[in-house]
Amino acid sequence: MGDSFLTLLLSEIELCLNHRQGFLHVKDSNKENGNPGSLLTSVILQASGDQNGGEPLSVRQKAEFRQWIEYISIYGHLLQNTLSSQPVLKELNDVLSVKSFLTSSSYPTIIDAVFYGILHKIMSSITFQEKEQYVNLSRWFNTIQHDSIVRRSRNIVTFSKNALYT
Repeated sequence: MGDSFLTLLLSEIELCLNHRQGFLHVKDSNKENGNPGSLLTSVILQASGDQNGGEPLSVRQKAEFRQWIEYISIYGHLLQNTLSSQPVLKELNDVLSVKSFLTSSSYPTIIDAVFYGILHKIMSSITFQEKEQYVNLSRWFNTIQHDSIVRRSRNIVTFSKNALYT
């Protein structure tokens, strides 16, 4: 994983951990003063804990938190350009074909917020036709981006409401 992606990932995690309200369901009791490694650890420890923003985490949700942190750590650097991102976008699209959010069926979690931040650049740059190829990922992204807590100062990515290509 490249240093620039690691910096981006840690920055996204830190921004998400700094939001203690809204639907992020974040508990940040382990953040240490500016130590970048502790940010990733904090998310992992949150997944290991008993509570997620006041709601109990199931064993399955804890495992999914760990899985997605590992996934973005390993494959996230591929999301830095359009060509290398295609396999990752396809895999995320397939995962989201059977669920509304990455680690929950009813609400987005910090994992969704981190992935949104990492995916924003690539989703902003791909064409409408490419967005239609990833219909489930596009639905998820569009849902997540409409929460101002997650979106922060990022521009809204435009999606077509009608199928343009067949």
